[in-house]
Amino acid sequence: MCTGYILFHHESGFAAYCQKCGCVRFAFGTTAVYFTESQFRLFCEYILDFYPHYDPASLMKNVWIPLGKQNTYLILSGKELYRLKKSLRTALNRLHIRRLAETACEQLN
Repeated sequence: MCTGYILFHHESGFAAYCQKCGCVRFAFGTTAVYFTESQFRLFCEYILDFYPHYDPASLMKNVWIPLGKQNTYLILSGKELYRLKKSLRTALNRLHIRRLAETACEQLN
């Protein structure tokens, strides 16, 4: 069973890093997937770099984000995309801080 380190969590979704297996459980809206940590980092970078031009006030679900599986997409409005991007920035920061803390602990031991 996975033990989670919460990367972000709110009413729209969550991301949690498992200390035991190194996977990231990710859910947003009605979609949930597992990523390896490196896949999650790539997913975050892809979203943050590739989807900059959508209106954050738009409620129309016209943003199709492939999830790596054939014919599997996260479909969002501009408003949801804005929230997702904000959440992914938080998640990446928390992963980075976690890595820094782990490195510091290893150097102390």
